[in-house]
Amino acid sequence: MKRIIKIGMLVLLAMMLITNTAFAEKVQYSERCMKAREAEKAILEKYDLGPEMLGYFLRNVDESPDGAVTVVLTGANDLYYVLGVYTGTSDGTKASASWSNEGKKTNEGFRAEAWDKKQLQQMVAISGTQRTMRPYYDAAMEIAEASDPDYKQPEEYHTLTEEFEWETTTAHPTHDEIEARSKFSKNELVEIARTAVQETYDLTDEQMKALETEEGEPDFRYVIEDDQLIYRAWLHLALAADEDDGITFWVPGDGSYVVVINAETGIVDDIIYDAELCGEG
Repeated sequence: MKRIIKIGMLVLLAMMLITNTAFAEKVQYSERCMKAREAEKAILEKYDLGPEMLGYFLRNVDESPDGAVTVVLTGANDLYYVLGVYTGTSDGTKASASWSNEGKKTNEGFRAEAWDKKQLQQMVAISGTQRTMRPYYDAAMEIAEASDPDYKQPEEYHTLTEEFEWETTTAHPTHDEIEARSKFSKNELVEIARTAVQETYDLTDEQMKALETEEGEPDFRYVIEDDQLIYRAWLHLALAADEDDGITFWVPGDGSYVVVINAETGIVDDIIYDAELCGEG
């Protein structure tokens, strides 16, 4: 009997290991994605920034011929003059980061010529509790105009994820093309995206239950890029109460998550988090 129990436990353990291994292998990331994450991490760690602050920047990812990946975060529109440009680079073995406003004075609040972690924290707090960005946006615009007398305010203000979506000009494939080329169902791609978000941003069980999928029009999330069928999963989290009585409109983790997945291989090629505070929470 003891031998049977022992064998049963070994079989159960083996099944658990197989299950865990399958789950671990469920999400695979491209080398480009891993290097981009390391480059972004280098920026966050060196300048003590939080991922919720990245929504105040426009994001660009470039890969050089030698395989190194560079992430460039540029202060969005009028915020460019005070936030500057953060650059992170990773070759897969080491990562480095720099800031274009390094050395400028940052100790005068929203009157400072350059804004770093201190001002970004205030910006997050203002947008997250008051649903407005006027106190700091107006200040940034004044500094921009003082820096460039010919400066004109942009007609539209783009958030991080809006800029990402609007930058894509590739035509969307037909439904028949999707059916023929995709090796994964839409539900499977969404599950890959959800797991990638949880792994990358360490969301709690409560947050994962509240994480919703934004579908848009049928097949809208599919595009053809570099002759590959790509699915861009769009997930949204909003745990904060949405009332006009002065309470918090945003809690850490709230916002949109975009996961770029190769629908032919299931490999995640990019992942973006936008707290949407640049859109006033």
